[in-house]
Amino acid sequence: MFYLLIFLMIPVLEVIVFIQAGQYIGILNTLLLTIFTAFLGMTLLRIQGFETYRKAQGKLARNEAPLSEMFDGICLFAAGLLLLTPGFVTDTVGFLLFLPPFRAVLRKYIKTLPGAVFQQSGFSSEDMFRREREARAQHNRARPDRHVQGQTIDGEYEDITEKDD
Repeated sequence: MFYLLIFLMIPVLEVIVFIQAGQYIGILNTLLLTIFTAFLGMTLLRIQGFETYRKAQGKLARNEAPLSEMFDGICLFAAGLLLLTPGFVTDTVGFLLFLPPFRAVLRKYIKTLPGAVFQQSGFSSEDMFRREREARAQHNRARPDRHVQGQTIDGEYEDITEKDD
């Protein structure tokens, strides 16, 4: 119920802020500022998005889970959507999501929210990759006929392609 109330109040708050901004800086300046924040947001999204993608690729190359980069990517996507939405309140939240310190605080807060649920179910993001590796290793032990990394398979072949002479 609380989230529904917030969801309904955001447009009302945006209209109030638009009216106040229009009275203070003028309607044309308010509209130009709204368009400017959308373009600025898309530029920031492109720059930070590529940087986050590069970091995630680096972690994947080192066989590490890019969990913080995935979270940053979600935050950047949300920031882009918020900045495309006309309004100063959503723009403010969108620009906050572009700040790495704000995302770090948000990440820390979000990690604490589902802790009790995940602990009761026996699931955590750190355990996910360990359990997957253990299951794969157990599967490979159960089926010795399958190729295991480091095992060499010897065989013969015959070239059956037709040759044009």
